[in-house]
Amino acid sequence: MADGAKVLSLGPSALSLATYSRKLIDGAIKHGGCTLNTLAYQANAPKSGFVVGGASDVLVISADKLHGHEAVKARKDVRDWLASNIDEDNYPAFPFVGSWKDNGGVFFDFCNIYESIDDALNLARARKEIAIYDLAAGESIFVD
Repeated sequence: MADGAKVLSLGPSALSLATYSRKLIDGAIKHGGCTLNTLAYQANAPKSGFVVGGASDVLVISADKLHGHEAVKARKDVRDWLASNIDEDNYPAFPFVGSWKDNGGVFFDFCNIYESIDDALNLARARKEIAIYDLAAGESIFVD
């Protein structure tokens, strides 16, 4: 990408909000969670780094509403939440978005990823997050 080039739009040339919604829901249901890059030409998942949530308001949907007849509304709710975090130029406000299953709910959150655990923990403390997530190890690290 050339210097000064804009980040990828979630417009017609990119994956649709519906596709991101589906990938986030499927990632949580099938794998317990996932993190997707919103600035790529496809919703690719980063493999390493430390994820810090709390970049936006979290959406929580009861896991039982992601199946059967209620799933259509749940997918729309995720699409609407994603759309509420897209700026006026149709670009995502945050570089990563994640989902995870916990306590009967599925959580959706925009996030940042840092290579440095210290940087990630500092941001997590500032955001009053409970934990960060180590992508390489596949485990949560609780903030002290």
